[in-house]
Amino acid sequence: MPNPREDYLRMFPEYDVQGMHFPVRCGHCGIVYDMGRVEVLQRYQDCSMWKCPGCKVLVDDRKPPWGVRHYTELDKNGRPRE
Repeated sequence: MPNPREDYLRMFPEYDVQGMHFPVRCGHCGIVYDMGRVEVLQRYQDCSMWKCPGCKVLVDDRKPPWGVRHYTELDKNGRPRE
């Protein structure tokens, strides 16, 4: 019998997130970086903005429906959070 959890884990590889406090994977270039170490360029009342260390795209931390999701949060094992 197929296991949906195993299929999910096969679709998404693990990333090396050792030593990262808040690991994320960029939705544009795919690199994995620690959001806790990015240099915040601007703080607003509803979000913070920074540039992705890989592709230099301007990213903010608003969640849909108010913003576009520019990154995927990863858990401490390097897998996408559900």
